[in-house]
Amino acid sequence: MAGVGPFRITYAGTGHIEDSDPGSRAASLTITGAGAGMPRTRVRMSMVISPDGPGAELRMSFRVTLMGKLASRGLVDLVVADVLDRTVRRIKVHLEARTY
Repeated sequence: MAGVGPFRITYAGTGHIEDSDPGSRAASLTITGAGAGMPRTRVRMSMVISPDGPGAELRMSFRVTLMGKLASRGLVDLVVADVLDRTVRRIKVHLEARTY
């Protein structure tokens, strides 16, 4: 589910881990799916963890590919921003909950 304000779009799709290298602490995954009134979408996400003083730095990059006709570029931008924001928040909660 993705959306803006009170508006929500349900997306159905699949995700696959494409690459994972525990030694270099890097991974990438691909998510594909579609939602009502939205074009088929593919998201490629890459991440790497690097030492940063006493902690670590998590770098993430996203490449979003929309396949088909867009209903509204502005709506797509808002939905993508919402999905990315929720993804980062979930990762943050998960990392902060861990004890080392």
